[in-house]
Amino acid sequence: MKLLDNHVRIAVLLSMAVVLGVTVSLDLIFSLIDELGESGVDYSVGNALLYVFMTTPTSIYELLPYAALGGALIGLGVLASNNELVVMQSVGIHKWRIVAAVLKPTLLVMLIGLVLGEFVSPSLEQVANSNKAIQQSGSTSINSEAGTWRKVGNDYIHINAIAPGGEELIGVSRYTVNDERELVSASFAEAGEYVRTETGGYWRLLNVSQSLMNSSTIITSGYLQEDWEADLSPELLSVLLV
Repeated sequence: MKLLDNHVRIAVLLSMAVVLGVTVSLDLIFSLIDELGESGVDYSVGNALLYVFMTTPTSIYELLPYAALGGALIGLGVLASNNELVVMQSVGIHKWRIVAAVLKPTLLVMLIGLVLGEFVSPSLEQVANSNKAIQQSGSTSINSEAGTWRKVGNDYIHINAIAPGGEELIGVSRYTVNDERELVSASFAEAGEYVRTETGGYWRLLNVSQSLMNSSTIITSGYLQEDWEADLSPELLSVLLV
C-alpha cells in the first residue's frame, strides 16, 4: 500500500512541478519585458535581470496555489488515462485513500508557499524595489555600521525614520562635500515634510542646525525651517528602508 501511495504522490508532485515551472517561466518572461521597457542609463538591462531574479520567490508564492490545483488534477488525469486508478480500486484501495495520497503533496506545497510568503519573498522584494528606486533616481546607497546612507549628488543623507507614504521625515542628517571630496557643510533637521507644487515639489525641513566649513573657520547657524530641493521623491522614499 505504501508503494502505491508513493506512486500517486510522485505523479502529483511531478505534475505540480511542471505546472509551476511553466507558469513561473511565463510570468518571468512578461516581468522581464516590462522591466526592459523601463531600462535606461541609470537602470540597465543587468539591473532589470537582477530585479526579476529577486522577485522570483514572490512570483512562485503567488502561483503556488494554481500549481497545486492544476498539478493535482493533471496528476490524477495521467493516472486515470493509464487506468491506474481503476487498477488501484479493483485491488481494494478505497478512493479516500487515493484522495489522501493526493492531499499530502498538496499540503507540502502549501507549506513551502507559507515559508516563501512569510520569510523569503517579502525581504527580497523590499530590497529589489529599494535598489530599483535608487538606480532609477540616479542615487546610491552606502551601508555602514552607523546605518544606511543615501548619496544624492554631493550630499550624503541619513534619515532616522520615514512616515508611511514617504511625505514626512524624522531626523534628517546631511553632509555635503565639494569636488575634492572635502566636507563643506553639515546639517541636521528634526523633521521634514514634502510640499507639492505644480512643477514637482520640495522638502521643507524644520528646526535646522547647520555648520559651514572652510579652511579656517566653522560657521554655525540655526533655522526654524529650510526649503530643500533634492532628487528624493516620496515615491522613492516610500520603498526605502532606512
